[in-house]
Amino acid sequence: MSKPSEASGSIAIRHQTSRSLIKQIFEAEHPEQFVRTIPAQSLYCAVKSAGLSSCSELIEISTIEQCRLMLDLDCWENWQVREDSLWEWLALTDDSDGLKILQKVARCIDLKIVALLIGRWVDFVNFEEPTDNPPGPGYYTPDKGYTWLTMKIEDGTKQFLLGRLLAMVFENDSDLFYRLLAITNQLTPAELEEEAYQDKSKRLMSEGIPDEALANELNAPIPFEQLKADLKEGGKHQRVVDILPVYPLIYDSPGLQPLSSLFAELVAREEIEAELTFIINGALVRYDVEYYELEQVKLIAEKVKGAINIGLEMCRKVSRHSLAQIYDIVGLQKMYRAGLGRLSELRRKARAVSEGRKDHVGQDMELEAVLALAKAPFPEMPLFLKEDGSATGQEKQAWESSEEQESKNNPVAGRPIESLAELEKVARFIESR
Repeated sequence: MSKPSEASGSIAIRHQTSRSLIKQIFEAEHPEQFVRTIPAQSLYCAVKSAGLSSCSELIEISTIEQCRLMLDLDCWENWQVREDSLWEWLALTDDSDGLKILQKVARCIDLKIVALLIGRWVDFVNFEEPTDNPPGPGYYTPDKGYTWLTMKIEDGTKQFLLGRLLAMVFENDSDLFYRLLAITNQLTPAELEEEAYQDKSKRLMSEGIPDEALANELNAPIPFEQLKADLKEGGKHQRVVDILPVYPLIYDSPGLQPLSSLFAELVAREEIEAELTFIINGALVRYDVEYYELEQVKLIAEKVKGAINIGLEMCRKVSRHSLAQIYDIVGLQKMYRAGLGRLSELRRKARAVSEGRKDHVGQDMELEAVLALAKAPFPEMPLFLKEDGSATGQEKQAWESSEEQESKNNPVAGRPIESLAELEKVARFIESR
């Protein structure tokens, strides 16, 4: 994977946020050259923040590879194609007739997904000899009667978008058009979707986004004793290679102490930013957060920083090394997993207490709010506890009246646990009740 150079026109790329990136691109002396230095995931963050429909110009100057990765990030939900997003991409228009953008999208989209759309929404009939008689009402022919098609979509806009895409494919490469039709007779929609998913996963891995197995490994808690042993022995942690920093993923969420001080101590920060990018992406995969859910992505980034911060604080308690030296020896991944270890201990405690209170539900609303968040897969704490330790009347009323939220095990607004002090505050609150 090629590494990005500093942007042309001396624009600083560090501390990019989703909101600032588009502005930086079009303030660059050569925007198209600048775009090529930016990881596709960073572009995607910017596009989703601004809104896809307003980013046609950015899509137009992005590379085919960048555009393909943005489609991969936007058009899947778990193992299924997210069709509503596909229609948004197919509806993009430019300043002229809109076809330039469509040609770009058509070059980037996985052809198996085009075949999947055909299989779902198009009926067609082939004839050995051309005919002027359509096989039924609503059929049309692109090739003078050899092939007849009809759309099964009731939505007129989607009919137009899919028809326009198929017409473009036929005009650009009629052999490809016929192959796409034939594929729908050879593979079921489920098989097409599975193959497209596997191809998408490989592309994301080549971009530095872990697959499920690696994500589970990255998010496996470890005891802090492992870090203590590493700090005692010294040495160097294993570096992350071939990963590009995705600055919006890092800097859209606020910094924490002492983690921010660690960043400030490092002269060359690209290595730690790349490692943090890798960890956040691993957490997004592990906790099933979709990349288009921007607020959830930001929340996971905050939680990851919080767990790392907890690991770093524990290291400072037992070591006289500087923050930079601690990072050199341990690395972010072990700090993160050790922080997860402490959060897992809190989660186990919360689950045990919650199990023991089954006969007392409704008697202590604040405690139940704390327990519900603490025993979540990635533990959180209520905002009221984060601020001053007591719930407001409004928060209590929301908690008491929300049976639906209670059933979802998320009764009040949760916030990431971002320090040892906050983690211990939650633990003390549970013990005190």
